Amino acid sequence: MLQTIVRYRWLLVFVGFLVAVPIAAQTAEKNKGADWLLTQQQSDGSFDSYYHSPLDPTACSVYALHAAGYQIDPATQRFIEQQAQSYIGHPAKASAIVMAQLLTGHDPRSVGGVDLVEAIIKSYDPATGMYGENLYENSLVMMALKAAGEAIEPQAIQTILDQQLADGSWSTSTQNTALQIQALVAADQKQSAAIPAALAFLQTQQDFDRGFMNNRDFEPTAFKDAISTSLAIQAILATGGDPKAEPWGDNINNPINALRRLQLADGGFRLDSSTPQPDTMSTCSSVQAVLQKTYPFIELANIGITLTPTLAPADGSTATPVQQPGLPGVLPDTSSSSNLALPILLGVLAACVLVGLRLRKLA
Repeated sequence: MLQTIVRYRWLLVFVGFLVAVPIAAQTAEKNKGADWLLTQQQSDGSFDSYYHSPLDPTACSVYALHAAGYQIDPATQRFIEQQAQSYIGHPAKASAIVMAQLLTGHDPRSVGGVDLVEAIIKSYDPATGMYGENLYENSLVMMALKAAGEAIEPQAIQTILDQQLADGSWSTSTQNTALQIQALVAADQKQSAAIPAALAFLQTQQDFDRGFMNNRDFEPTAFKDAISTSLAIQAILATGGDPKAEPWGDNINNPINALRRLQLADGGFRLDSSTPQPDTMSTCSSVQAVLQKTYPFIELANIGITLTPTLAPADGSTATPVQQPGLPGVLPDTSSSSNLALPILLGVLAACVLVGLRLRKLA
């Protein structure tokens, strides 16, 4: 029996190779979008996007790169600190940066000497019952406050509930509805009747391959797009759903596979099927969704953060990441990384070779 095994020892090596290569290829494939994002980084460390979107492309890129297990370039942090003053008065952008800072282990209360957490808290207007000027800004502030461990104004929650339409949506928009769902989850309203109604609306916005349109009534351009699909996936995940299972889809046609069909050979994601080229916003949104990551507020809130404000360096240099209780300087990587592909491949092959040599010795 042993001689038979020895005779086929190199077959074992070959089988090991066949197992290792798909693992390595699959791991690398997951991060092609993140690799493409790196090519879009500007000389000042920022990420720009020609496609107009209310989402901040630099913060979104930080989310995506972190989800893919990449270290964030220090130049990006320097850019964020240099621009910190400009974020005041823009609650949505400030909120996006707060979550980006928390992900990278920096203190959002001292970003280039600016307390962005305090800035978004002060954006609350008792007259409107919202943070900022609209529901979009309100939802992002609520998620950022949850991530930072701050209290959320009860009326800001009630305003979201009061403005939900009869069809379960907000603004009859997939993107806005998906954001409001995540804001309600951030505000501990997961059991609210508003959420199943909103999820039911999202189901009405799915395309034939289970991707999401922003609004199917926008004929003749009502077809899935990357940002709507990504935000819908994140809303499903935030409410404990599985975007690869019914009622959202099956093994073949589901939102994640629909999103992957918008990815080009270079790794970038295009906005929709009528757009020939990829863009930063579509790609950074899609990378998070394909890796099945919600907005950062859930991951950050589950860590349990206690913020300690720190002063910016007097010489204006980049601040050192502030290590908070429960928050390491670099958060643990919970996703696959293309950097692991080669070690996985070499490890499996080495193990097979050692087995083959051992069997030969025993023979």
